[in-house]
Amino acid sequence: RQASGERWNSGRFRQQLTIKRDNKLIWNETALLKPDSDLLTSIAGLRSQVVFGSFVVAASNTPAEILQQCQQITLDSSAKYGVSALPDIFTARYIGPCAQEAKVYFEKLWHCLRPWYGKRDAVRPRIWST
Repeated sequence: RQASGERWNSGRFRQQLTIKRDNKLIWNETALLKPDSDLLTSIAGLRSQVVFGSFVVAASNTPAEILQQCQQITLDSSAKYGVSALPDIFTARYIGPCAQEAKVYFEKLWHCLRPWYGKRDAVRPRIWST
């Protein structure tokens, strides 16, 4: 809550995402951050940005045309963002200054991806408007 002048001074942030298919590990990601961690300021980490997010889809190989559509999504921002496609996994990252902007980016990706992985039209759920 930087807008309120607050700083993160104590505690830790821990996150883990593990995806298995047919009892085989296909994705494993772990993050552990503390207020004094070099990863918060490192160019290989969060670059002093206050918002970060990941978007992961485990739905077989991403078709080239879908990947290309996702790569063409842009933001008018200083944020760093991008997509990757690996066997069985599509992933996107956002590191930047604004949670609302990250949400917009991930919604744009979802709009491109939903018809492919969900076999459904990308109709925005009403709850996203609340």
